[in-house]
Formats: sequence, C-alpha cells, structure tokens
Amino acid sequence: MSVLTSFEAVPNRMRDIYEFVRNSGSPQDKTNLRNLFMPPSKRPTNSSALFDNALKECVNLGLLIDDDKVHLSEYALDHAEADFKSVVTSVMFNVDAAQNAKHEKFLNSLAWLMTLDPGEPLDFSETITTEISASLGENKSLTEISTNISSLQNLYYWAVYLGFGNFIGGINKRTNEAKNIFLPNPTAVIEDKLDLIFRTETSLKINEFIQRLGELIPVLDRGEVRNRIHAAMSSHLKLTDENLSITTSYALKMLFFKKRIELSNSADANGLILNFGNAAQNERVSDIRKIS
Repeated sequence: MSVLTSFEAVPNRMRDIYEFVRNSGSPQDKTNLRNLFMPPSKRPTNSSALFDNALKECVNLGLLIDDDKVHLSEYALDHAEADFKSVVTSVMFNVDAAQNAKHEKFLNSLAWLMTLDPGEPLDFSETITTEISASLGENKSLTEISTNISSLQNLYYWAVYLGFGNFIGGINKRTNEAKNIFLPNPTAVIEDKLDLIFRTETSLKINEFIQRLGELIPVLDRGEVRNRIHAAMSSHLKLTDENLSITTSYALKMLFFKKRIELSNSADANGLILNFGNAAQNERVSDIRKIS
C-alpha cells in the first residue's frame, strides 16, 4: 500500500499527526493519539481507519516509528527543524527510499501526471482510464491510478500539496453544478528548488538546468522516474530529446512571467524547445538566468 491506495492518507491528515508528535517533544501513546485525532463519538461505524492508515503511511515513509509508543524516526530527528512538507518531500523524491517504502508506484503515477497538458485539465470526479490506457497501454500497471478513482483523487491531493498542480473551479455541463478541476502545473515545486538548481551560479545552460532539475525532482523531465515512464509510453506520445514536456515548458514560462527567471536563446548554442503543443507557439531556449 502507499499514500494512494491508503485512501485515508491525505497529506493534511498525515501532516497533523507528524507535527503533533514532532512538537510534543516526547513519545506518544498511540491510543491517546487515536482518541485525540478520532474521538470515539466521531468515528464512522466505530472505525479509526482515518487515523490508523494515515499513521501507517507516516511509518512506511520512515517519518515516524510505531512500537510501544509513537515517536520520530532517526531520519526525522536529523531533520527536526524542518516541517512536514520539507521532510516528506525529501523522502518521497529519494528513489531508493521510495522503493523501500513501497511508494515507487506513487512516483510513477505522479511522473505520468506530469506528462499531461495543463491546457486540458482533469475533472476531479472522473476516471482517467481512457487517457492512461492510450498513453501506457499494458504498462499502466506501473501506476496505481489506472482504474481506481479514489487513488487518482488522492494523487491530485498530493500533487497540489507538493506543488505539482492546482485545483480550479468549474461547472458540470450536464448538471450545471460546481465541480473541482485539477490542473497539472509544477511551477510551485520548480520555483521552490531554484536556489538548489542554480547553486552558486546565476546563469545556466538550459540542458544543465534541466539535468539538475531532474536530479532534484525525479518525476520531472530527465529525472529517473520520468525516464522510466517515458520509456513505457506509446511511441507516438514520446518527445524527442530536444523537446521539453508541456508541463515543464508551461512552468518555466510562468516563472518567466513572475520574473523569477529569464529565458534567452543564442543561435550558436545548444538549446531545448519549450513545447506548448503547437509548433507555431513553441520556443527555443539555450540559457536560463535566475533573477534574485
């Protein structure tokens, strides 16, 4: 199981449990924790799964230890000054740690989501069976979202929490009711990593920038997980080496508009193409500069 198949393991619930244990300063009794987060009078059908499964995924990710008491793991103690989002991100994007925690399919699912077009947002209440079958075919089992809408919705929650997308409002044309729409958009997570990508430099060749980006965020272009999903995709959907994905292209353009980076092109330098799904709109970039 992972945070996608444990439907109760939504980020805010896991965050609250982790932060309570972290801030308490001492190991906590699990029964007391359960009663705090899920008072018996509030439990549906007397079930404590909302708490138990969220705690279990904190343990699976190596953030908490559940023995006689619930307490921070050694890894979490080493990062005790960091908040839940920082710690969980560092664990989830460590490919080896994800494999050990059986979260590899979570990374695969997120990497696949980042191959989609931000211009074609996804209805929160609908499955993506057709899309994922057309994209991955018999390889769709690499993910955990091909048939189960609850897993897909959990992926949306985690994607938004980690900075890979946004929820926007919409209207159901059949019922005229309000609905949630998910927009794949890694602008926030890339912006958060700009200092780590540039290190002590202020300007990079676009190839070097993308290489470092993939090392830090392996579900994005040239990252280990993204490469695995790209290799499994149907041949007609694969990008050439000189094209960036639409999601990453969109995010870089948004960071340009926000004046966080500058994009430029030198005719005599190797470059990459920001791909917006239309050759007439695509843009070649050779250099990227961070704006302080």
